[in-house]
Amino acid sequence: MYIGLFFYMEFIKMAFKTTLTKKLNAIRFVSKADSALDLANCNYDEYAEDPCTKEETLKFLEGQLPTVFILNFELSGKEHAMLQDNMFAGVDDEKNPRLTMGKWAYNVVKSCLKDIQNPPNETQVIRLKKDSKGYVSDDTMTELQKFGLVNEIFNLYFALTQTDIRANSKN
Repeated sequence: MYIGLFFYMEFIKMAFKTTLTKKLNAIRFVSKADSALDLANCNYDEYAEDPCTKEETLKFLEGQLPTVFILNFELSGKEHAMLQDNMFAGVDDEKNPRLTMGKWAYNVVKSCLKDIQNPPNETQVIRLKKDSKGYVSDDTMTELQKFGLVNEIFNLYFALTQTDIRANSKN
């Protein structure tokens, strides 16, 4: 009985313990392919590990500004469930779930991209358009895919939400 009470009390302590996690609702992301980046004088890989806290490691060419993608990886339960459903495309011959990374990546970016801040006077820009449900439009997704940004944003989503980086950010 005392052992059960001990475990119950430990459970209550854990339930009410406040853990701080890194905010993932307003990530400012700059692509490695951005022409304004001065890759010779900055450590982009360090930035890519954690763009939430390492934005100051980026260096830009004189007089140039990058295109900044504003991302929200803190999704509602419904959006998260929708994305998890998009991860699977039925089952294979052995009745194991079959992953479909392309559709999953596409829908993650559609759900998480909230804004695109283009530099002023830039001739080649990606305009953010939304569909009737408030998600990124297919036209914008086509532009992002053309520049390889869908995979780059998806890889960032996966790194920050599905791997050790998120777990290590807890106090």
